[in-house]
Amino acid sequence: MRFRVAIVSTPRSGNTWLRHLLMHLYDIPGLAVHSPAELYWALLPDRCVFQLHWPPTVAFRELLAKHDVRAVVVCRHPLDVLISILHFTLHDASTNRWLEGEGGDERSILGAMPRSAPFQDYASGPRARALLAVSGSWWPIPGCCHLRYEELLLDTPGEVRRLVDDLQEPPVRSPQEAAEETTIPRLRWASQHQTHFWQGQANLWKKLLPAAEAGALFERLEAFFAPLGYRCDPDGALTPGQADSNWIELAGVEAAEMLRKRRALEESLTSARASLQAANQHLQAREIQIRQVHRNLDETLTQLQDTRAALAHARQDSDALRAQLAPFLDFGPWSLGLARRAQDLTRRFPSFSSTAKRFLGSFRRHNSPDAPALNPLNPGTRE
Repeated sequence: MRFRVAIVSTPRSGNTWLRHLLMHLYDIPGLAVHSPAELYWALLPDRCVFQLHWPPTVAFRELLAKHDVRAVVVCRHPLDVLISILHFTLHDASTNRWLEGEGGDERSILGAMPRSAPFQDYASGPRARALLAVSGSWWPIPGCCHLRYEELLLDTPGEVRRLVDDLQEPPVRSPQEAAEETTIPRLRWASQHQTHFWQGQANLWKKLLPAAEAGALFERLEAFFAPLGYRCDPDGALTPGQADSNWIELAGVEAAEMLRKRRALEESLTSARASLQAANQHLQAREIQIRQVHRNLDETLTQLQDTRAALAHARQDSDALRAQLAPFLDFGPWSLGLARRAQDLTRRFPSFSSTAKRFLGSFRRHNSPDAPALNPLNPGTRE
């Protein structure tokens, strides 16, 4: 039988803690995502719990109904939520993925203090409003199960038992056993990301926001208090100095470490920028050299083409000259053969010697440099 639960609440309201409680209570797998688009709905296990911070849009509620998913929402005092977000930004750089960045991000409060102007501006700005609106918008939805973070802290087994009754699904373990196995100190010790389980306290804001700052925020955020039944009742005796000291005691070491890492990162980025600039200059110089090489190659190619054309003309001239000299070149081997045959006849027939000598003498005279070129076979014809 299917049993699927979606924890849909404002960030830093106890979502992760409740997910672990339900995982132990029902012995089911769990996961956390930032948006419905990150879920493979068709591949969801029949029994599972997942968490995401998402408002009750029509499309999202239709998805939950289509895949038999029950919605559970956790609410927490808005000022405690904002203080927890401020601390969480010291350790997690993915908060910009909450609500897919609706209203901005948390960069402006990185390393800030609760009384600082950056935090006051953030807490009353569009980003904080978008995040705080998630739990409040789910609260009146029919069929949605409700939990308060403060009551879950005060009586974990009792609140888990009430949730079991609302879900109408028999648990594998008792609420008491699940509560003992998933206390915030135990989860903090076991978790690799201990920032999810920072203080685990209710009304921590009263130690960190004096009456003036708390009252100013309440005036701007009153719409997120009343629907969930929260009030703004600060500690009137808390001085600004005490508030700052309390923050330093709770998060000062972490903030200092974060700032140290941030400075180291900025130095690394500066060094990387310088290296990139030097590499870019080197590449530009190499590009100039390559362009010059290309120009030289183009010039060499032009010269080679000119040389090839000259060689082609020279070959044509050579062929023409060879054609003119062909008759003389053909006569040379014939005359040499005739002389050799005459010498051979002289040796064999001594009586032929005088006749041959006269013939050869006449032949030499006619073929001397000063004599006109005559064909021995036809003396009256010039070559």
